[in-house]
Amino acid sequence: YDLDAPFPDVAHIGLNSQQSATKRILAEVRAENLTLRQVVERLSAPRGAFVGSPETVANELQRWFEDQAADGFVIFEPLPGQLDLFVDKVIPILQARGLFREDYEGETFRESLGLDVPENRHTAARSNRSAA
Repeated sequence: YDLDAPFPDVAHIGLNSQQSATKRILAEVRAENLTLRQVVERLSAPRGAFVGSPETVANELQRWFEDQAADGFVIFEPLPGQLDLFVDKVIPILQARGLFREDYEGETFRESLGLDVPENRHTAARSNRSAA
C-alpha cells in the first residue's frame, strides 16, 4: 500500500479481534481523511499517562478495558513513590469492581497461569550426549 495515499479499504482485517478499536480507528480515518502513514504514526506513538485522582485513573483504566482498547497495561513510575500510590489507591478500586485479582492460585506467575514447567532443552541435550 502507498503510505501517503488515502487509507486503503482494509476494515475487514480487525473485525475478528479488535472490533471496537477497528471501528474507532476507521471513524478517525473517515472523519479526518487520514493516510496509512498518519494512522501508523498515531498508533505507534505512546499514549499519554492516566492522570487524576485514584477514582479517575481507575475509571479510565476500566473504560479502556471494557471498550476492548487494551487487554493489559504497562504501569511505570514517572516519579518516586508513584507506583506505591497506584498500588495503594487505584488497585483496591479495581479489585472492588472485580477488574483486578485479589489472590493468585499459584506461587509463581507460571503456576497462576496453570502452565507446566518446560523441560530444560540444554539439560536434555547434555543428557543425550552423555548417554551416547
